Amino acid sequence: MHKIIWIMGLVGLFFASLATTSASAVELRCEIKVSGTVNTLQVAKSADPYVYKTLDLDGGYRFSMQYLANENKFKTYVYHESKERYVLIHLSENIIQENVCASHAQGFGLHRIYSAKFERELLFQCTPVCADKEQK
Repeated sequence: MHKIIWIMGLVGLFFASLATTSASAVELRCEIKVSGTVNTLQVAKSADPYVYKTLDLDGGYRFSMQYLANENKFKTYVYHESKERYVLIHLSENIIQENVCASHAQGFGLHRIYSAKFERELLFQCTPVCADKEQK
């Protein structure tokens, strides 16, 4: 009898771990809008802190993002072009919870960044891309 209860407990743990896995974000996606143009950039988890996804945008902006698996962090960077280099004008950092798909299904908030140099605004919003959405 104890053996059956023990086996049932292991089966329960197995299915619980599957549920947790399917509810965690596999990737994160950002929609970036500048001058009426919408661009999308998506990044997967990485253990390498030097891995970024970067997109050069119209109007002299550059957008970069990274999803640090070991630190459970998601970072975004916005730069504007200035004298042959890019200058950081906005940084955001989000802690990724185990239940990111449930807690951030609507995204991580709308960011509005204004560059006085270009006299225009960049808007972006990021959302998790979740495995459980693909399985249903």
